This record gives sequence, structure tokens and C-alpha cells, in this order.
Amino acid sequence: MRWKPLPSGVYPSAPKRRSHALLAGHLDPAGPDTPDARPNLSRLVFLDAPTRVLYRDWPAKARAVVGNLRTLTARNPGDTCLTALVEELSCLSHEFAELWARHTVETCGRDVYALTHPLAGDLTVTQQTFQVPQEPHQSLITLTAEPGSPSAAALEALHRTRGGTWPHEVRGRDENAFPATHAGA
Repeated sequence: MRWKPLPSGVYPSAPKRRSHALLAGHLDPAGPDTPDARPNLSRLVFLDAPTRVLYRDWPAKARAVVGNLRTLTARNPGDTCLTALVEELSCLSHEFAELWARHTVETCGRDVYALTHPLAGDLTVTQQTFQVPQEPHQSLITLTAEPGSPSAAALEALHRTRGGTWPHEVRGRDENAFPATHAGA
């Protein structure tokens, strides 16, 4: 079975915009093109209400993010940006702090996530993380859906719908407007 890579989050801009539409369409659509405004998925998973409800099994995604951050900090012990991110998440999210305290180290490889997207509905994507040997601090992340599946159709529809930008009534919601199903880890 061949898998068609959809958004990659890496160059060129179109794939970045596609992954942005899927995972962070409620944020500034220009974000992926501006390094200082580019969303950080680790931060979004723990601190952003729309991202929390996007993942139907949020605790599994949260564990994967923490395990991957443990791996990254072990590989890059002097990285002040990673240290600052971990400190920020530890202060602002009790779920992150609890998971971080478990010291679980797990490299992201291939994970399947069930999502409930405000525009695309329910879909399943496979996230794969590939290391770039020539650039040890870089990785390529792909999100794919099985060709011909309802999830693939939903991703294509999302791409065609206003570039995947979430409508204002979704983007403008505050944390209290989202179900509390993911409030704890």
C-alpha cells in the first residue's frame, strides 16, 4: 500500500500551510512562513485549547510529545531553547510537569492519531518522524492518510476550504468554550 505524504511541516510553503491548516488552522495563517511566529506543536498540545480537543486521545499525544522532548534534550544538552520550552511548559501545564517528572524517553517514529477537526470532522492520520542524518538537529515530519479513505478525502477537502483556515467562530473561542474531556492527563 502506497501512502501519499500530505503536509510535511518542512519546505516548501504549501506543505507547511497544509499541516498548519490541519493542526493549527485557528492561528495566524501566515505563521508557518514566519520563523518567529511559527507555532510550536509541543506548546500547542499543552497550552492551546483547540489543539487539545483536536486529538481524540489527547493523553497519548501528550505522552508522545513529552517522550520526544526528553529524547531531544538528551541529544542536545546545551540547547537553551529546549530548556526554556521545558521550563515554560512545566510552569504553565500541570499535565506536562507530571509527565516530565516520569522521565519517559521515547523517540517519535510512527504514530497514528484520531482527530476531530472543526472543519474536516473525524479523521485518522499517520504521523511519521524521519531524522535527517546530515542535519542532526532537524527532522522531517509527515502526516498521511490512507489513499482513498474518508480521512484522505477530508484532508483534501480541508485543503480546498479557504486554505484550511478555521472560521472565526472556531478561532475566536476561548478555553472555556471547549469540552473539558481533555482537562487532565
